[in-house]
Amino acid sequence: MYQANRTFMSILAALIMSLVFCGGANAEQDKLLNQGLLVDETFTHKGNLFFQSFALAWHQHNPKVSGNVAISEKPNARYGHQVFISFNNQIVYQGVIRSGNMDYAQLAENAVQNSAYTIRSMMLQRFAGNSPDLGRDEI
Repeated sequence: MYQANRTFMSILAALIMSLVFCGGANAEQDKLLNQGLLVDETFTHKGNLFFQSFALAWHQHNPKVSGNVAISEKPNARYGHQVFISFNNQIVYQGVIRSGNMDYAQLAENAVQNSAYTIRSMMLQRFAGNSPDLGRDEI
């Protein structure tokens, strides 16, 4: 048991070191690393369709966000599938996927526009909030 964990840890360390010290990383890889991740935390078919539409619209909209965006859902028999979009563990958008035929592309486009606006506002507040001359309500 101990030998297997030790071997696994040495292989993992070698893999991490090769990723860290590999030279010649191109600009596209750096751009992808600095852009952040879209995390899929959906588990139903409707949630997955929404995530795919959201990811497509997000990359077309191309917001300059240096954080991770997570899309999660909460199925509810009464209200439909509630979808939450969070940025740095703060919910920036909440929507509902109703039963029946829905235009996931339109719903995702609306979610991208609203969440990108809210994320930009949060980032501006974070940068401007460091001023000792401004209070939290004066931004």
